Amino acid sequence: MSGRILIIDPNAQRRMLLKSLLLEEFYLVDMMTDMADPMLMVRARHADLVFLAYDAENSAALPTLRQLHAQSRETGVPVIATSPEQTIAARLLTAGADDVIIDHPSAEVWHARVRTLIRQKRTQDELRLREETSREFGFEPAIPEVPRGGTHTVTLFSTAGPGEGAFDVRLKGCPVMQVTKVNAAAAALARCTADPQTALLLRVFSRRSGMHAMQLIARLRSAPRTRFTPVIMVIDPAEQGMAIQGLDIGASDFVVQDISMEELTARLSTHRRRFIMHERLRADLVSGLEMAMTDPLTRLLNRRYATTHIPRLMTQAVDAKQPFSLMLIDIDNFKLVNDRYGHAAGDTVLVEVAQRLRSTVRSIDLVARFGGEEFLVALPRANPAVAAQVAERVRAAVAMEPITVRSAKGNETDLTVTVSVGIAQADDQQDEAFEAVFSCADLAMYQAKRDGRNRISQGTAAA
Repeated sequence: MSGRILIIDPNAQRRMLLKSLLLEEFYLVDMMTDMADPMLMVRARHADLVFLAYDAENSAALPTLRQLHAQSRETGVPVIATSPEQTIAARLLTAGADDVIIDHPSAEVWHARVRTLIRQKRTQDELRLREETSREFGFEPAIPEVPRGGTHTVTLFSTAGPGEGAFDVRLKGCPVMQVTKVNAAAAALARCTADPQTALLLRVFSRRSGMHAMQLIARLRSAPRTRFTPVIMVIDPAEQGMAIQGLDIGASDFVVQDISMEELTARLSTHRRRFIMHERLRADLVSGLEMAMTDPLTRLLNRRYATTHIPRLMTQAVDAKQPFSLMLIDIDNFKLVNDRYGHAAGDTVLVEVAQRLRSTVRSIDLVARFGGEEFLVALPRANPAVAAQVAERVRAAVAMEPITVRSAKGNETDLTVTVSVGIAQADDQQDEAFEAVFSCADLAMYQAKRDGRNRISQGTAAA
């Protein structure tokens, strides 16, 4: 996973150790030593993640952390605070750190925590970028104050296991937590679905309990309603490998069983704050864009929004030297459906194809109805191979199951519907007009039709 990371640490040995770890995963690493440097906030603004070192001798660390946190409300750049002192973790989290890493964990733990926060930032970046586009259409969403403190509603999912009682007693004795314990994944899923802001703690004390946790995390992250639900794995130190897998699947965080309730409460507050910001951004899109920027039939984004927003995505990709692909999809023989079964049947086909598109593409992809029976998908950070994989999933999802339509005479018929897909890539080395990339995808789509329909064609580089 690529990304730009800023290390702020006056200690040269620590800086170079962390830099070497990050370079192993091909991150771009920037370093600063002086926390009073007036350029610090400027350089942090352009990072994907900031590491800030704290030690008792550095009096500027906490004020700098608070400044970074205040700026992150606008930029979304997460901050990992590092410290040799376990007792300071809660204080650092309360000051605004998104995560705290104590002492020197394994390289795998470093990388897993970095991947998790960068993934969360990219999701937030996409939501923020769409919000900027919505402002151009006359919507000015308010930025609410995210509440601090208060009582946390917590669901503890745990099967029977050794050492369970001590953690449960401490958790239930915490005055700022309302804890409900469940022993079945279905019950945990139901509680999170009913209230997505409920934090879910998953106790992992064996490989078997870890596998149950993995399955539950995957189910939560695949459902739109619980996609941002805070999920924290509570592990036995011997099960650290399972925790790393959990972060990569979609867990928000992991802690050890002997964590102090003060630190756990601070981490819960951090995740609740992130959840509220994600939900606020998503709610703005739903309310503001629903009427003005979506197609009323398919509920996908419309052409007006796509042609305004996709150039932004392309510019962002070029600036970051990242791949960007565009996919144009056309329903095969759609005119025959309208002519033979009527326009109501055609609408049914459009709605169902749109639903299959929406459920098949990646969460960061943008799907729009471009006009008639054509759909457009923007794929950030997708090289030709990734774009081809997404396109094949789309093609297969549409073709694999017939769509039931009702004719003008009231008769129901199962129709096998297929699509032709054209793919084009923007050049990540130079600015390129949206129209040129779209034209390339359009030509590729027609080539797929000439080759027999129900297939994918990769376009040549746009001129």
